[in-house]
Amino acid sequence: MRAYLFTLLFTLTFLATSAQRTKTGPVLDDYGAVFPVPELDVTIGKNEKLKALFEINRQFDDRDKPNPLIESAARYLNLHAQNNIPTSQQAVVLIIHGGGVYDLLNNDAYRKKYGISNPNAELIAELHDLGVRVVVCGQSAANRNLTKAVALPEVEFALSAMTALVKFQNDQYRLIKF
Repeated sequence: MRAYLFTLLFTLTFLATSAQRTKTGPVLDDYGAVFPVPELDVTIGKNEKLKALFEINRQFDDRDKPNPLIESAARYLNLHAQNNIPTSQQAVVLIIHGGGVYDLLNNDAYRKKYGISNPNAELIAELHDLGVRVVVCGQSAANRNLTKAVALPEVEFALSAMTALVKFQNDQYRLIKF
């Protein structure tokens, strides 16, 4: 009985503390949970602009959840906002190519392909509303029959991922590749 109570207490304590370990918001409340880091050695100045370019080139097997690489943009915005860096100091672009382009299908096309609504649609709409640009590789899109007619309305088409990556890096965006 004593061992059972200890295990139960340990489990409840673990669950309570792990729930407090990460939090979402204040930019996106339903996406992008991050860990607090109390003692920072590398900080961002009040006038520094963070221009991030996320390269996303794959889709994940779990079709019921948003692509974690797309959700990285939500984490990026939330973690900086939680540390007093406003979204006005941030600019984010997602460059999506390869298998990742299927995550850009509108709900009808996604349902036709996978039998469910696109779990990325709401996240991409919220990111877009915050000024995040979602750019698809025209070459990958053409290869996978992704057209503007079947893409989410927030998606911008580029000639290629290579072209878009160079263009935004020429505009001083910094590449983040996972």
